[in-house]
Formats: sequence, structure tokens, C-alpha cells
Amino acid sequence: MARLVRTFAWRHVAVIAEQTLWAESFVSSFLESARRENVTVIASSTFDAASPASRALAVRELTDSGASVV
Repeated sequence: MARLVRTFAWRHVAVIAEQTLWAESFVSSFLESARRENVTVIASSTFDAASPASRALAVRELTDSGASVV
């Protein structure tokens, strides 16, 4: 995934993920590969899918970080 990010020439990214074992493992692997690919992760946030407030907070954390959210 970090290689794909580099393909787009993105140097700074943010990560948002659901609070599940699979997603947390994926994020951990992504953070490691991002370092290897010289991609800076400026923010990382997780959310509880059952909680609309948790999702909103996670998105707010990322937008407050200055990351572009698409």
C-alpha cells in the first residue's frame, strides 16, 4: 500500500481505520512500509464502527492534522 501511495507521489498521508484486529494489523504494517518508502504519516486515527461519534471524532482528528481527506 505504501508503494501505491508513492506511485501517486504523495509524501505525507493520514490513516483512518476501524478498531478491529485486522485493521490495526494492517495499519501497523502500513506504517512500517511507509517508513521504508519515505512516506510520512502525519496522523493516524481509529474509530469504533458502532459509534457515529467515534467515526466523527476520527475524521475530525485527521482534518485537524492538516491532512487532505478524500
